[in-house]
Amino acid sequence: MKLFIKLIAIKITFLFSFQAYANAVDDWLAGLKSKYDGTELVFAMTSHPGTDGIQALVPEFTEKTGIKISFDIMGEGQLIDKTLLECQSPDLKWDVIMIAAETSPQMLHDNCTVPLNDFLMDQTLAPSEPFGMDDYVPAYLSLFKMDDQIVALPFAGETVFLTYRKDLFDEKGLEAPKTWDEFLSHAKQLKTDDVAAVVMRIGRGWEFTYMWSIFIYPFGGDMVDLETNTAQIDNAGNVASLEYLRQLLPYGPVGFENYHWDTSMTAIMEGKAAMSVEASALAGEYENPDKSRTAGKLAYAPLPTGPAGAYSGVWGWGLGVKKTSKNQEAAIAAIAYFTSKAKHQEYVNAGGPVSRTHVLANPDNQAKHPYYQATLDTLDQAAALYAKGKSAVPKTAKWFQISDVMGVYGSEAFVGERTIADALAQMNEQVQKILNE
Repeated sequence: MKLFIKLIAIKITFLFSFQAYANAVDDWLAGLKSKYDGTELVFAMTSHPGTDGIQALVPEFTEKTGIKISFDIMGEGQLIDKTLLECQSPDLKWDVIMIAAETSPQMLHDNCTVPLNDFLMDQTLAPSEPFGMDDYVPAYLSLFKMDDQIVALPFAGETVFLTYRKDLFDEKGLEAPKTWDEFLSHAKQLKTDDVAAVVMRIGRGWEFTYMWSIFIYPFGGDMVDLETNTAQIDNAGNVASLEYLRQLLPYGPVGFENYHWDTSMTAIMEGKAAMSVEASALAGEYENPDKSRTAGKLAYAPLPTGPAGAYSGVWGWGLGVKKTSKNQEAAIAAIAYFTSKAKHQEYVNAGGPVSRTHVLANPDNQAKHPYYQATLDTLDQAAALYAKGKSAVPKTAKWFQISDVMGVYGSEAFVGERTIADALAQMNEQVQKILNE
C-alpha cells in the first residue's frame, strides 16, 4: 500500500511538473506574440532531414506567435557559397541562415551573423527552462562557439559512423568490422554485380575533405597546426590514408568518385550498397519505411580502428541570424524555439537529427532508434580526437579555403590523376599560402 501511495505521489508530481513546463512554453509564445505578431521571417536553408524537422514545428509556432516564416531552400553548396559571398548584402532578404559548422569561424570573422550570447540571456527571447542551453550535446554546441561567441544554435548534429546491411552480413557470417583492414576484407566479400560493397561522400572538393578527415587521424596523419600556423599535410600518415582509400575504389558503385552525401544515402535506402561510412544525420532517413527499402535491415557501429587509433569527428548545422536582418530579436526567438529542449523531441519525431542530450540519452529513444548507441560511441571517438588537440573541422576562418584545396588535390590522388606524393606536396604548399595570407 505504501509503495502504491508513493507511486501515485510520483505520478502526481510528474503531472504537475509537466503542466508547469507546458505553461512555461505557452507563456513564452504568448510573450512573443505580444511583441512580434505579424513579423515575417525568411529562413535560408538546404534540403536536409533537419530542415524537415524545423518545418514541422512552424505551423504551431506561427499560430501561437503570429510570426510568419517562409523558406528559401537551395542546394548545400549553393547555400554555403551564397552565404559566404553575400552574407552582408542588405539585398539578400534573409533573416535566418542555416550554417554549416565548418563555416562558423568565417561567419564570425566576416561579421556575417549576430553573436547570440547577450540575446540568449533575455528571458523573453530564450527562457532558461524551455530553451535549455545546458541540454545541448556539448560537442555540437562547441562547433558554433568561436572566441566565446555563439555564432549559431545547433539543431542537426552529426558524427560519422558505420552503417551496414545486417541481412547481407548474416549471409556471409560477418560481424561489424573492428579495424579498417577488416572493413576492406568485408568489402571484398560483399561486392556483387548488383550491390556495391561501400558508399560514402567522396566527390571532388570539400566533400572529399569531409570524408578523408575521417581516415587521416586513424592512419596517423594531420592537417594543420593552428598554434604554429603551419600546414601539416605532407606526411606518411596521409600517404597511408590515401593509399587505403584507393583500395576501396573498386568496391564502390560505378561513378563512386563523384558520390555526394545524397547519392550515398540513396544507395543505402535503395538497397544498392552493403556498407556506408556516412553522417549519423542520415540514419533517420534510412529507417523511414515510407522512404527506404532497407528500413529495419540495417545495423550501426562505431568506426573501425586504424594503425593510430579509432577516431571520428563532429559536424552539423546551426541556425544563425543574419547581421543585416531588420527583425533580429524575432529571428533569435524563433531559432531558440525551434532548437529548444522543449521542442526537440517533436523535431526528432519529424525526422530531424538529434542534437540534445535528453533525447539522445532517453532509453525509449535508444530502443526505437538503433543508431543512437553508435552515435554515442562515435561521439566518444570524436572526444578522443579532441583530447589529442585535434578535430575533423579545425576552427579557423580559412578552413573552407583549406578544405577546398585538400578536396581537389586529394580527389585527384584518389582516382589516380595525380600521384599521392605530388598531391600532398601541392596541398601542403597551397594550404601554407592560405594560412600566411
